[in-house]
Amino acid sequence: MNNYSDIQISILTKLLKSNGLKFSQAYPKEENIDSDLYNYHLQYLTKRGLVEKVDGLYQLTKQGRYAVQFFDSQGNYYPQFRLSVLMFVINQNNQILLQKRLRHPCMGDIGVPSGKIKPGETTVQAASRKLQEETGLKCDFKFVGTIRSIRHDSDGSLIEDPIFNIALGKTPIGQLQQETPFGLNFWTDFDTAIDYEKDNLACSKAHINIYKHLKDNKKITKFSHEETITLKGY
Repeated sequence: MNNYSDIQISILTKLLKSNGLKFSQAYPKEENIDSDLYNYHLQYLTKRGLVEKVDGLYQLTKQGRYAVQFFDSQGNYYPQFRLSVLMFVINQNNQILLQKRLRHPCMGDIGVPSGKIKPGETTVQAASRKLQEETGLKCDFKFVGTIRSIRHDSDGSLIEDPIFNIALGKTPIGQLQQETPFGLNFWTDFDTAIDYEKDNLACSKAHINIYKHLKDNKKITKFSHEETITLKGY
């Protein structure tokens, strides 16, 4: 269980999708509360070290960014270990589908779309659901492997420790939605995808190896990989 009130979750959810908001912008209008109560909860989160005010804008602290990894974009809570799916989708032009993240942690990183797997949901079911939610596309998937990605800041503090099931899909159908609340979506070649991955805060050698295998049309058999990553400039 999480230890946050509905109002606090609403505030954190707004901040996880931004790099800083004014007092009025972080106000959770959907909770139908007055400004004094909102300010009380905002200051509570500040005292707990989850939120800080910098140059007139409220933003998540490092501790706050760690905390919000347990929430999805709608404020639903998921405990550790977080199990997610990575969707490697290839179109008929042998291009890979990428997404630029619009939320913390690692806002701005560019990689394949991902999403949390719900309890009782298979990897393939989760991949099909999340692909349609995040991009508008439909695709048949197969489960090809698992990556555990232990991510630390440069000072050694743990940022996140997700487990990713890998789903591979080819020749999707539908119209790609270029921008959704989850990120910015686009097709590119594998060499460009590798360059993006190398520049990411959470650069993954495992992801690069998968790109290389797919570029060379090598068959991916089921695998299990664990890696420790030091985030760049987090």
